[in-house]
Amino acid sequence: MNPLRFLAALAILAVILAGCVPPSAPAQPTQAPVQEPTAAPQPAAAATATAAPAPATTTSSSGMIQPQQVSIDTQGLPYSWQANGVPATPYDASQPPGPTGLPEHVVINFGVTNPADKQPGDPIMYLIPVDAYELMWDKAGDPYVSASVTKIYSWTVALQAPPPTSGLAALPPEEVSGFNDLAVHIARAKIEAQSASKSGYRFVGRWAQDANPVTAESRLMYSYQGFTNDGTYLVSFFYPVTTASLPKQAEMTAADMEKFNSDPQAYIQEQAKKLNELPSSAWQPDLTTLDKLVGSLHITGMPATGLRDVLWEWRVSSYQGKDTPVANPAQYQVVYGVNGDLQVKADCNNVTGTYTYEGGMVGGVRTKLGAMTLAECGPDSRSQELIGSLAAAQDFRVQPGGDELRLNMPAGGPVLIFTNAGPAPQ
Repeated sequence: MNPLRFLAALAILAVILAGCVPPSAPAQPTQAPVQEPTAAPQPAAAATATAAPAPATTTSSSGMIQPQQVSIDTQGLPYSWQANGVPATPYDASQPPGPTGLPEHVVINFGVTNPADKQPGDPIMYLIPVDAYELMWDKAGDPYVSASVTKIYSWTVALQAPPPTSGLAALPPEEVSGFNDLAVHIARAKIEAQSASKSGYRFVGRWAQDANPVTAESRLMYSYQGFTNDGTYLVSFFYPVTTASLPKQAEMTAADMEKFNSDPQAYIQEQAKKLNELPSSAWQPDLTTLDKLVGSLHITGMPATGLRDVLWEWRVSSYQGKDTPVANPAQYQVVYGVNGDLQVKADCNNVTGTYTYEGGMVGGVRTKLGAMTLAECGPDSRSQELIGSLAAAQDFRVQPGGDELRLNMPAGGPVLIFTNAGPAPQ
């Protein structure tokens, strides 16, 4: 279909809807806004309960998340937790096995209160500002982090089917040195409606410099890779897991060693198939428990969806590989309000309405237009195009960093691209 006819049809539909639907009070979003914790975690009565974190401080002056804003429920696992602010460490490619470097960030340590006391393989969750992370590595001429963020985001948007059994991206390299040669149980985590990270995926995997048999000593990790709801932070979680279904290295038979030595990749593929067939409960800890731990992440002030609390300015419409820029983005603005209300500036027209959504950084959106002005803005105006597109949009995607929003039209229609022009007016 001609894109102009497609958009004209959307605009006519929007005007018809506006005439039939009287203005109404803002509807509540389908997902409730993130609630602030009412109290700090209580001290553990036993080793398997969640322990209260000690007061945490940070030297941040950049306006980033503070440790005291962060809370989590360890789901009865035998660790206390502590949120800590960690200063930046510069990009460094001088030491094996490869480059490292992190901007100022927040970690949740498990079992230790000081990040310096963490040992290799200990559980940990990172909250890393995406833009600062990419900038650090890009300035060093190393595209690894930017490329990895892009891969993580693509998996956040859509899981591959059938899923691969190796080669999944994960950050930071401080935790994952080597190639991901085994990845199983790739799925969405069971995320709470109030979670600060509702967009991401998890898997069980390992990273190695060389091919090795898959055994109980393989240092398998449950890994969650995703983003905060506003897209500004990478959320990366690692927790060691094992299963009784894996043999110890010393118990491997001569036949198994022969299979591995003759064709390591075929052997690992065979082991991946067996591990994928295991139920969640066959792992220690249960993978569902770790999903719930990830889903319990709360960050005070984090919006429930990346749509919200932002002044979005329409910058371009993309259709079948052709981009059509908007001449004056400041004349085309959209605000998705906290209480489900929608405010639109469409050139010389103003529109109100309501919206519902699902998801965090990536998800679905449904808009119901209400009162609008119907002024004629001139022959070059794109007022009706914006109004019709907002009425028709079904999916949204906030890009990593939170600086861009994409609204997808149904049936392969145009994609409207907005830029973040700052906090929504109060």
